[in-house]
Amino acid sequence: FDWGYTYKLRVKQTQLYSMLSDGTKYEYSFDKQISKTKVNDSTEFTLTLDGNIYYYEVDSTEQEASYSLKKINDTTFLYFEEVEIEVPQNLMEEFNLIVAKKRRKVGTFSYVNEKKIRLIKF
Repeated sequence: FDWGYTYKLRVKQTQLYSMLSDGTKYEYSFDKQISKTKVNDSTEFTLTLDGNIYYYEVDSTEQEASYSLKKINDTTFLYFEEVEIEVPQNLMEEFNLIVAKKRRKVGTFSYVNEKKIRLIKF
């Protein structure tokens, strides 16, 4: 996956023998990439932000590794060790609740470059 591109994929859908407890009836697996198209630099997209990597309690030796967001500087964070997120000052208070694992939220973003995105709004 490359940031700044949209993809059209073909996936294989397999019906499970029995439904899972969360209601899942199918399993999906990647089959083939049909297309990869560069999007316009002004394209906006949504992404769910969550400070947690794990949804269970971790012991103190794993605590640092359980954070999905790491602060780079006052306005930039690294998300899942993959992409930098620029956060404007007017959204920082809400964003800090996500960093502190107190909230999960969907944000709207724009592309800065292949390794950086900018938060526009919640």
